[in-house]
Amino acid sequence: MERICIMCGEDEEKDNFIGHLVCPHHVHVRCMKFWASSCCFANRNGQKEIVAQVDQPLVCFKCGDSEDESTKVLLSCLHSYDFQCHLGYQRRLCPGCHGLVGWCFLCL
Repeated sequence: MERICIMCGEDEEKDNFIGHLVCPHHVHVRCMKFWASSCCFANRNGQKEIVAQVDQPLVCFKCGDSEDESTKVLLSCLHSYDFQCHLGYQRRLCPGCHGLVGWCFLCL
C-alpha cells in the first residue's frame, strides 16, 4: 500500500512517516515539524514563536535517546518517544504533558 504525505503529497521517504496515528492520514516527520514551526495547533493560525526546528533530531522525551529516529513516535503535541518508552503508557495520552495524542493536524 502506497502512503502519501498529506502535506507534501510525496511518498519517497516511506520510513520517515509519523507512526501510530489514530486517523487514516500519513505525514512525514519533517513535514509535521515544518508545519508545527509555523502554525498553532489550537486554532491553526500563524504564530510568532517557533515550536520545532526542522533540522533538530527527534529525542525521546522519556529516555533522552536521539540515535534512531525510525523508532521514534512523534505525537501531535510534538513530544517524541521511542516506541518502547511510549508502549506502557495510556495510548491516547502523552506521558510528558498528558495531552490527548494520536491525531494528525487535519483531525485535531
